[in-house]
Parts: sequence; structure tokens; C-alpha cells
Amino acid sequence: MSQHERDTLTILRPVLQGQRTQVEAARLLGLSVRQVRRLQRKLEQHGDAALIHGLRGRPSNHRLDPALRHQVVAAYRQRYPDFGPTFACEKLAAEGGAQPRITLGASRCSSRRDNPRAPDISIAAKRRTFLLRSDKRPTIR
Repeated sequence: MSQHERDTLTILRPVLQGQRTQVEAARLLGLSVRQVRRLQRKLEQHGDAALIHGLRGRPSNHRLDPALRHQVVAAYRQRYPDFGPTFACEKLAAEGGAQPRITLGASRCSSRRDNPRAPDISIAAKRRTFLLRSDKRPTIR
């Protein structure tokens, strides 16, 4: 149970015991009275576990087939190792090989390890490092 769900439970327990009104709980939670009534009914029927989202720990219903994702990432690494994830996705989509929902950002990190031509760190990171090492640091007054 997350901290937010525990906080919600501490606000709703007095409602179940009749020590706090639904209106007051709604104000404290930032919800409508109708939502508090719905949560109260769920708590009465299912206990504390009613506040936990039903899909927690489960894969998304909108997840693509892992084989398709693997195929697209393999094509990305083979054909466009030096492209950014957005541009590579556009190129693959133009060829008919990718769907816009596939995220290539995570695969880019591992392909950088495999690609010796890819730069180790970005230019901005090198510049930040240089500025931090510089003797002429700005003074805060």
C-alpha cells in the first residue's frame, strides 16, 4: 500500500466509525462527496485492500506483444544505431515496421553500449563537468 493510500485510509476510517462526516472527508481528500461514498462502500465490502488499484502488479492491458517489440528494437539497433529514439521510430514507421506506441528510449541505452561509435557522454555533460572543474566559479553573494 502506498503512502497516499495509507493517508486516504486514515481519513476514511473515522467515516466508517461515524466520527467524521463524508463531507469533511471529501474536503480533506480533495474528492467529491460521491467519491467518498463510493470509497466507503468499497471499504465496507472489501476492507483495506479496496483502496489498492486493481491492476497493481499486473501488466497493462494496452501492452504490445513482446515478440513485436523485440522485432522493432532489433530493427532499430541494426539499421539506425546512431539515430535518436524519436527519429528512428519515425523512420521505422515510414517503412511500416514500427507502431508509434513502441518506446525505443530504453533500448537506446543498451545499443549505446554495443555501439563503439556512439559518444560516451553528451556535449552538455562534458560542458557541465568542465564548468564544475573550472577555477572561475561564480560567487554567490
